[in-house]
This record gives sequence, structure tokens and C-alpha cells, in this order.
Amino acid sequence: MAGVNERGQRCHGVRKAAAGDAARAKMTEAEMMKYFGWTDPKMPALYIAEANGEEIAQSGADKLHTYREQRANAAANRGVTNRPLGGKLAEKLERKQR
Repeated sequence: MAGVNERGQRCHGVRKAAAGDAARAKMTEAEMMKYFGWTDPKMPALYIAEANGEEIAQSGADKLHTYREQRANAAANRGVTNRPLGGKLAEKLERKQR
């Protein structure tokens, strides 16, 4: 495996990085078990679950970004540049500005 003989690299770290890449590349448990020589499906399952969690988090972040962008565009189309503050926060800021 690449990097094994490089100074400061450990075999475990290189294997772990490769396993993470394999899971993000959508290798199946069976494919990972055969490729890495694992006999227990818990190992590939761990990396696959981690990769799936990263994918879900990124998907959620993308949705939130799109939503906020759409709201900002809709407000700009209505000629709204910013919303006036209300309540206690607005009162507090007014007092500071005086």
C-alpha cells in the first residue's frame, strides 16, 4: 500500500485511511472484506456507517444552504435588504447606540 514505507507513516493509519476511502467510494462490505482481508463484517460496517454519516451531514448542509439562498433571493426580489429587529434585542441595541 502506498505510504507504508514513508517516514512517520504507520501501517494502521494507512489502512484506516484506505478503508475510509473505500467506504466513501461505495465499496460493499463483501468487497472491503476481501480487499482488506477481514473476516469479520464489523470492520467494513464501521467504515461504511461513518461514510454514510458524512454523506447525510453533507446532504443536510447542502439543503440548508439552498434554503437560505432561496430565502435571501426572495427577499432581494421583494426589495427587502434586511429585517428590522424587534423585541428585547432591538431595545438593547438602541440603548447601546445612544
